[in-house]
Amino acid sequence: MENQANDNKMNNAAPSVPFAIISQYLKDLSFESPSAPQVFFKKFDEMPSVEVNIDIQAKKAADNTFEVILKVRINNKAKEDTLFLIEVSYGCLVKLSVPKEEEEKVLLIKVPEMLFPYLRSIITSLTQDSGFPPFAMAPIDFNVLYQSRKQVNAEQK
Repeated sequence: MENQANDNKMNNAAPSVPFAIISQYLKDLSFESPSAPQVFFKKFDEMPSVEVNIDIQAKKAADNTFEVILKVRINNKAKEDTLFLIEVSYGCLVKLSVPKEEEEKVLLIKVPEMLFPYLRSIITSLTQDSGFPPFAMAPIDFNVLYQSRKQVNAEQK
């Protein structure tokens, strides 16, 4: 009977959480529409091209606490005209409770997965509020991004 009670206590224990977001914040935001207002009068034969660049930075802020910054740069062009250029840095402070060897993956995959929906919402609202159709970024597989960057870094060494 006592063993069963101990088993129940073990099953009801809260799972350990690998990290906790302490705060989230918009660190930097830039929006440019150098072709406005003329761009709103033009008719373009082709769909505008969109270039999206993503960068993730993580640095230690205190014991087991890190700042993670998700940076996105979006350049939307139609031929030679830049319709809009957005640069956003969205960050958070995160407290980790994982082994040292897992820190990098948590900081560069798991935390950005949590930040991305907020960043995406900011970009969608910003484009719409600026007179353009809302730009909704496609979902990002941060694990694939992490693996490809690791591979590129290994090849450069």
